[in-house]
Amino acid sequence: CVVSHVLQQLRAARSRAGFEPLHVSLNLSGPTISDPSFHEWLLAELDAAAVPGDWVTFELTEAAAVNNLELAQLLMNRLGERGCRFALDDFGTGVSSLAHLKEMHFSTLKIDGSFVRDILHNERSQSLVRAISELANAMGMETVAEYVETPEICMRLIELQVQFGQGYAIGRPRPLEGILDSSKELARAS
Repeated sequence: CVVSHVLQQLRAARSRAGFEPLHVSLNLSGPTISDPSFHEWLLAELDAAAVPGDWVTFELTEAAAVNNLELAQLLMNRLGERGCRFALDDFGTGVSSLAHLKEMHFSTLKIDGSFVRDILHNERSQSLVRAISELANAMGMETVAEYVETPEICMRLIELQVQFGQGYAIGRPRPLEGILDSSKELARAS
């Protein structure tokens, strides 16, 4: 299971001398959110890995969170007690209302790539990204833009006060082990 593997890798990394905390995000699907036995399993995995909760952000799509609202809130509360954070993934493309955004305690809004990819040429996309960024900032949430494919898109997002980006202009996907090795090299160099 991906979750178990990542938590064990973090545990191993944590035991290395001089290791700086690494923050990871893990996607949770609708079926896992709605399965109470998964909740228990996940809490046990976090305990077994002895990884600080603030190292982990769980990402939920709007559809997954809204379709399983009561169970999603229960899981978020239980994981939140351990310091875990939550991101609302693909924001703007799902079915949730702003009332759900108010009720659920997300620390991050991930702006869907469909708004980001044409931000340089589509004023409506730019307006939506600006509005989402302002809303998130006003609610004390971080923003992450998906599909940041060029330096120009990255610069425009900075102008719109989006704090973080995800995409090839930021970095290509790599195995966790490679990221941990890079982190170890940076720690030695400093």
